[in-house]
Amino acid sequence: DMDILTDALLEATPYRGGFSHQGLLKSGLWLYEEYKHWLPKLLDASGNTKMELYTVGYSLGAGAAALLTMEFNENEEFDSRIRSKHIGMGTPAVVTREQMKRLESTHTTFVVDSDCVSRMSGATVHNAALRGLMYNWTADAMEDFDLIVPFLKQNLPFGANVLTADAVSKLRQQLQGSFQKQFKNVSSEAHFQEVILFPPGKCMHIYGGGGGEWEGSFVPCDYFDEMDFASRMISDHLIPTGYYPALLGYLRQLKKDHHWRMKYDVMDVKYIAKN
Repeated sequence: DMDILTDALLEATPYRGGFSHQGLLKSGLWLYEEYKHWLPKLLDASGNTKMELYTVGYSLGAGAAALLTMEFNENEEFDSRIRSKHIGMGTPAVVTREQMKRLESTHTTFVVDSDCVSRMSGATVHNAALRGLMYNWTADAMEDFDLIVPFLKQNLPFGANVLTADAVSKLRQQLQGSFQKQFKNVSSEAHFQEVILFPPGKCMHIYGGGGGEWEGSFVPCDYFDEMDFASRMISDHLIPTGYYPALLGYLRQLKKDHHWRMKYDVMDVKYIAKN
């Protein structure tokens, strides 16, 4: 399926004076075409003079919904009586820095701790892979070498006779020189890409404060300009292990009630609770 390939490639495409995620933009524009005629009719039938419409989404759905809200508010062909705001959780990087600032009054994005999706764009994935290749593990390798030599001396036949101090020193120097040469070449050929896509609007970063507590603060969305390689980078993006406990814990602290529960608890939906 070409749509899946487009999303996986994380390609940026021109959009409204900046750029956007190509696959999610396609989804957002499709939604706009689906609703642009129906919503004004709904407003007329309601007898009201204006409508404030909220789009809410999670993960890739939040990316498409964020761009849908942009279309509702910025497309001159759309009914000006209808304005839209967006709330997203784990929203991918879908707008440029200039667009991000323009959307601060209409878009709010929640990012839990090390969530990888909100940090993921073609440039950040490229840069993360490059940093991995550039990591100089020479010192780690030499530490392993120093640890294994005594074991080999003791357990290999004639090990003590073969692995003399002079032989071990020469072998160590050869290995270390080979490793350092390799990483020198990688560093000289490294080309990091400029990060141009970020989550939209105002970003609330929710992170674990220790002791089961959660803290949150608004940060510029370009704070999420590189991958955070942590053990929870995937689980923080999931609802049962990331957004549900983080949002629930944070709200309980704000309300100063550790037994408070959401009126409509998402974990009561059986197909989510089982996964």
